[in-house]
Amino acid sequence: IISAPRHGSIIYHPSLLPRHRGASAINWTLIHGDKKGGFSIFWADDGLDTGDLLLQKECEVLPDDTVSTLYNRFLFPEGIKGMAVRLIAEGKAPRLPQPEEGATYEGIQKKETAKINWDQPAEAIHNWIRGNDKVPGAWTEACEQKLTFFNSTLNTSGLVPEGDALPIPGAHRPGVVTKAGLILFGNDDKMVRARLWVTCLLKATHAPVLGLRPHRKTLGSSGENGKNQTQEGTLTLICP
Repeated sequence: IISAPRHGSIIYHPSLLPRHRGASAINWTLIHGDKKGGFSIFWADDGLDTGDLLLQKECEVLPDDTVSTLYNRFLFPEGIKGMAVRLIAEGKAPRLPQPEEGATYEGIQKKETAKINWDQPAEAIHNWIRGNDKVPGAWTEACEQKLTFFNSTLNTSGLVPEGDALPIPGAHRPGVVTKAGLILFGNDDKMVRARLWVTCLLKATHAPVLGLRPHRKTLGSSGENGKNQTQEGTLTLICP
């Protein structure tokens, strides 16, 4: 099939090959904290993202980029410009073998593989959240609920904001619920701020943190016939 077209077959891949071969290349670019990203257009062969390179374009990866922002800012608008097609039409398209040095392959990211490992530095947690934002969604379990995190950013101020404690199993220390989002901690005690998708009706009381008084809040709403609905919130669930 790949050799049937008169000029051969080409493939678009959203990474700088040979790095991040595989179906979730944008996710892994962010998860690994790469400072540079981009896309490759290569000639199809019988391998997995191993064909000769036709062209590559590189871009800077911003500290808070997500899969969506990186794709919409650069990978999509630059990738559809048709440069490769013009080169082929003009008989100028190169075939550059991919180097083996620096080659990596990562599997497809799915919901079941996107659970957060809390025993790592805050920057790694931040990269994991943004690398799964919003699909498939980095998640954890707390208070018998599944929480999905997005809109992550590193908190570099060093100051723990006021809020209420949210115990998270496996975390180095409890999260802190604030008006700006949920503060999470890595095993280096540095902070990440994130927002949540929460499914179900959540209501109870937090334990106080940093000497603050506990308070009551409800996040979520009941739909018709009392069925719970998925809610997006900057404040998170309140544990019983």
